[in-house]
Amino acid sequence: MAEEKKAKHARHGFKFTHIDHHDDGSATVHHQHEDGAEFDKKHAVADIDGIHDSIEDHLGTPNEGEDEPMDHDELAQIQEAKANTPGGKTEAIS
Repeated sequence: MAEEKKAKHARHGFKFTHIDHHDDGSATVHHQHEDGAEFDKKHAVADIDGIHDSIEDHLGTPNEGEDEPMDHDELAQIQEAKANTPGGKTEAIS
């Protein structure tokens, strides 16, 4: 039965996603897992880009090349760009 459930949820196991929008433009994203609350993912994001990233990370399938490991320089460039963009950081809350 568990295998049937996972197939219904595109193999990611999440059945609901709730987004609480806050006055400052940030949001709390809560992905509810079909196997119980201990498998849920709930975290804060800074803006709509963070919401999109969370949905893609937890529910999506990577496009060709997206799941390939980055080298140190690529990662450093992305981290620097996020740090220099208002609202570009995300913070896990659970």
